[in-house]
Amino acid sequence: MSNPYGTFHVVFYEPNPGGAYDPAELRDLDIEAAITIPSVGDYVYDTRAGKLPIAYKVKSRHFDPAGGRVGVVIEQVDQVENSPFL
Repeated sequence: MSNPYGTFHVVFYEPNPGGAYDPAELRDLDIEAAITIPSVGDYVYDTRAGKLPIAYKVKSRHFDPAGGRVGVVIEQVDQVENSPFL
């Protein structure tokens, strides 16, 4: 997929059933100028929480070709196989 801007703005979302916003945005994980986009099945890590990173697995991707934005739906996982973090 080509993008006239050269980079994408990746926004992460987590399922929030019954919440005010479903899915809920995780703005702290956003990637403003991404050249690559996580694929379905990839793992994304949030290292801000403490010693051990929080692992999320990519469930789906949604493209907005007009604006260069990509929505990535992720789900928190307990353990990650073959992870360099564990």
